[in-house]
Amino acid sequence: MVQQRYSDEQMLRGLREVAALVGQPMSTGAYERVQRARGLPTWLAIVHRFGSWNEACAAAGLATNAQRAGRSASWNETSVAAAVAEFLADPEAGGQSFAAYAAWAKGRHEVPSGQTVRNVFGGWNVAKVAAASR
Repeated sequence: MVQQRYSDEQMLRGLREVAALVGQPMSTGAYERVQRARGLPTWLAIVHRFGSWNEACAAAGLATNAQRAGRSASWNETSVAAAVAEFLADPEAGGQSFAAYAAWAKGRHEVPSGQTVRNVFGGWNVAKVAAASR
């Protein structure tokens, strides 16, 4: 399958187009329901490009969603790698698997969720390599 590439401006235009249809602030789910039919980039591709959904919406001049209390507005490779390194160094973490990380991270508001780690690095093994090279 050939992966489409979009410019920043194409992504921002897509956000504006969908927001005009679904309203603001726009959730990723609302965007996704419209983007498929219009051939627009996925919400995940947009988050990867802009760092977070709110950052992308702000760059497009759109209203942003309120952040959940205790959660960082966005995670980047540096901050996620640091959290994974902390996990790997914790002797009480319960192993070095993705499942162990997800359990360790649950309820800790200062670290990204397991899914966020996967989203940022594309996979658990890549995240462990990044953490080891810190």
